[in-house]
Amino acid sequence: MLLTIPFYTLWIMFVLAASAGLLLISNIAIIAKEQAAWEAGFIPVMILAIFNTIGRFGSGAVSDRIGRTNTLIISFMVQAINMFLFTFYASPLAINLGAAVTGICYGALFALMPAATADFYGLKNLGVNYGLVFTAFGVAGVSGSLLGGRIRDLFGSYTGAYIICAVMLIAAMALALVIRKPKKE
Repeated sequence: MLLTIPFYTLWIMFVLAASAGLLLISNIAIIAKEQAAWEAGFIPVMILAIFNTIGRFGSGAVSDRIGRTNTLIISFMVQAINMFLFTFYASPLAINLGAAVTGICYGALFALMPAATADFYGLKNLGVNYGLVFTAFGVAGVSGSLLGGRIRDLFGSYTGAYIICAVMLIAAMALALVIRKPKKE
């Protein structure tokens, strides 16, 4: 698996997409306070968590019908649009809507990446194979949360981080459009 391009494509897609979700997960309470003057930042945290669960179940059902890659493409596109729109979310309702969309898309990522790994490399050694793909989450855990905080500290808002994450999601979508199963030896 490590000698194939699709592994690195899946890994990069995971980093790019998870970074956006982790940016919001780690900062949503502050975002609610700063963008919507809303002190109840715990509510979008709960909304995000609930919709994360819904996204896992829903995306699994959708991917069984249209395929893993197509479902990932849709999820990346929806989340990219949501990240661009986050620059305009200025009310509790809008923040909650953005958190819900993020939860669905982030949940989809965690339901679909193990299945995509199995689609590409089979069930044999899936634990090891997906374990290697999942190392991307560690990179995203650092990059996503630090990106948001650092941009806010430098520029006084999260706007730049939203745009960077939206571009990252568009890149993930482009990778999902071109990824192909490795050829059998």
